[in-house]
Amino acid sequence: MSLRKKIIFFLIGVCLIPQVFARKVLPSFWSPVGPYKASSEPIRYKSLELSVQGTSFSTTAHYDVNGQVVNLAADESFSMLDADLVAGYGVSKRFDIKTMLKWRKNDSESGGYANSASGIESIALLGKIAFLPISRWHYAIEGLFRQKAYSNQKYTSGRAPRGELVLGDDGYEMAVIGHLNFHRTKNHILGGYLGYNIPPEQLSHEVLYNLENAWVLNKWAFLLGLDGILSMQGDEYSDTPAQKPSISSGSTYLFNSVNRERILPYLGVNVVLGESWRVMARAGQVISGVSTDEGYEIKFGITWTSAESVKRKIKVGAFKEYNAEAIVIKVSPRGLFVKIDKGMSENVEKGQTVDIYKMDYFGGNLLVATGIVYDAGPQWSIVKIMKRYQKIPIKEGFTGRVK
Repeated sequence: MSLRKKIIFFLIGVCLIPQVFARKVLPSFWSPVGPYKASSEPIRYKSLELSVQGTSFSTTAHYDVNGQVVNLAADESFSMLDADLVAGYGVSKRFDIKTMLKWRKNDSESGGYANSASGIESIALLGKIAFLPISRWHYAIEGLFRQKAYSNQKYTSGRAPRGELVLGDDGYEMAVIGHLNFHRTKNHILGGYLGYNIPPEQLSHEVLYNLENAWVLNKWAFLLGLDGILSMQGDEYSDTPAQKPSISSGSTYLFNSVNRERILPYLGVNVVLGESWRVMARAGQVISGVSTDEGYEIKFGITWTSAESVKRKIKVGAFKEYNAEAIVIKVSPRGLFVKIDKGMSENVEKGQTVDIYKMDYFGGNLLVATGIVYDAGPQWSIVKIMKRYQKIPIKEGFTGRVK
């Protein structure tokens, strides 16, 4: 059996381990931040989110333009270290913005030449719009613009000199990404994203995709996923790759590619520390590709969310005070139970009281019913209706305010 198949079967085999481990070994703790944030979930309204993430990639082989493995020479090596600083803000309940600053260090060795390059790689701006969930389905759309902080020298005749090393592909990059998540149970979330990416002009347009399984506890989350790139085969040198102008990329095929593609399965774990901190770790390997590198990728990151937004209280009327505001996303056939889009990550727990309001565009604020939280997951809660104040049916889109 090939190494690639062994890795795939190994990942399939371990996909059940996190669920068993989570249920039988780890204790259950509550945390307002939550150990897992689905890709379709925006930053909380009026909340500031800061994160630092480090990514280390080590090349073990190359994939040529035909997808064939090219082994490294005895004196050949390449490694890349990225550090991302991300700052985000919840502009509204369904929209957030982020800025990202990337620092990079490349080390390359080949043919007796050892080169290193480091510095600011790029700055990016992102914006995400999340839509009202449909039953257990949560979805959002995100836009990205990234500008590289350098320009590369292109060499049209002969090879690029060995005495220099670039940080990556220069220019700007734009992408539109659709996120979709399915909350199968309160502890199991499926999802991922599909995006159209426009990389720097010398590269082909491509499709970005991700599939992810998340097993979520109150404090821990275990992840099994797959990242990938699918080329649209638009490189102008697709038929004549040898004629493409070269850059000083060193001993890697990651840059100046021709219709690049890759598949990277990974395992990950998240843990919550205190009320405002979430730590993540992820490890994976590129197991297939075109015009890229085979290698190992390891990520570590820490995210801080402003505690004041977690504990923020919403005042409604002269005598009522609430801890959180949610939207009714599902109503049982007889109207005895409703599902809201806030859960333990928003400080919602079993036994809390929820007032259901009918809102309108003219400032109407009609109290329809009161219930209690019957069950709660990381991003949802089931409310049992205990008392009605109006003879009108509760509908999706009504507002639920949690005391």
